[in-house]
Amino acid sequence: MQPLLTQFQTYLTGSKQLSDSSIKNYVSDINHFFNFLTTKLKLKQNTIEPKHITPAICQKYQQSLQTNISAKTNTVPVTTGTAATTKTNIANTTNIAKASIAKTNAVIPVPTGTSATNALPVVPTGTAATTEINPTKTTNIPASTINRRLSSLRCFGNFLQAANKLNSNPTQAISSIIQQPNLNQIINRYQQYLNKQKLSPITIKNYLSDLKIYLLWAQQYVK
Repeated sequence: MQPLLTQFQTYLTGSKQLSDSSIKNYVSDINHFFNFLTTKLKLKQNTIEPKHITPAICQKYQQSLQTNISAKTNTVPVTTGTAATTKTNIANTTNIAKASIAKTNAVIPVPTGTSATNALPVVPTGTAATTEINPTKTTNIPASTINRRLSSLRCFGNFLQAANKLNSNPTQAISSIIQQPNLNQIINRYQQYLNKQKLSPITIKNYLSDLKIYLLWAQQYVK
């Protein structure tokens, strides 16, 4: 009997309108999954059988991918020309944040007729320079790659059920991950919102500076 991965490739080639490149990606992703199985189940790849593909092992695979997700929080955008480029240490920034919080209880004004809950579009690429912040996490696998691998796994589960190798699809509980916005995205959206309020450049600069201090403080102390 052909190895399971080879059978999956034959299934993709014969029953789906996929390009050679797409098939190659599907097979590569499932090969990655099989490498995970060989480590977890102490198997050789050519001995993997449908009975080894359980909902529990699929969920463990998803969890292993999510522990390696990229966390691109090491840069914070600053409007070009409004602030000098600096390297900020979170620990030192904490003292500034505490002083700022103690000094003022002011609420950022929202012009009449606007709502702070409106959807905030991302600032287009090229409108902001970046300032390096002391990174706290190492970049690993992008969320898009993880979601592609999970999508391939769901397709593999469909194959196992369609080919009557399993009675049910073991990947039914597998869903794509939703990545929370990072510091870049939060500040970009807030900057876009402020720009729409037609505030002065110095006011926007001050608001962004205060937000960055808070976010850096929250990143370390708010769990």
